[in-house]
Amino acid sequence: MKQFDLFILALRDFEKMDSVLYGWPRNRFSLSHALAVRLMNVIKEKGAGYDVDLISPSKKNPGPDILVHDRVRGRKYLEIRCRNDYLSEEEQNELLALSEQGRQTLYLGLSFFPQKNYMLIYSARSGKIGYMHFSRNTLTAEAVRTKTLKTENFSQPVLKI
Repeated sequence: MKQFDLFILALRDFEKMDSVLYGWPRNRFSLSHALAVRLMNVIKEKGAGYDVDLISPSKKNPGPDILVHDRVRGRKYLEIRCRNDYLSEEEQNELLALSEQGRQTLYLGLSFFPQKNYMLIYSARSGKIGYMHFSRNTLTAEAVRTKTLKTENFSQPVLKI
């Protein structure tokens, strides 16, 4: 099963079981943790054999909130940046720059939008960012648009794990 499919299954489980967290103050970390747990459960259920870690990125060490990888082999499969609101242009450029470095890794951004009835998924591929809405009502993802971003001036340090 592909990384994106596992991610969507985890989002569905997250919505069904953890949506109460939208009302918590300072909920981004709680939401990210709950999504990481759901992702780990889906991965175990599907027998994918990946490890899931929750990371606390900082300004000095930017990186994903959730990392799906093989700890033994050092291979990364999925990195997810989680926010309550939109990812900034800089964060989107970072996703794009990372996607150009790691061909086997899927780099995603996720805006939880606690106040809306959807989440916004950012997918970086081939010099473009794809935007998808994940509906909380139907538990489905739908492509919204694609945008080309510029990364030639990107020099942000990348978190190495």
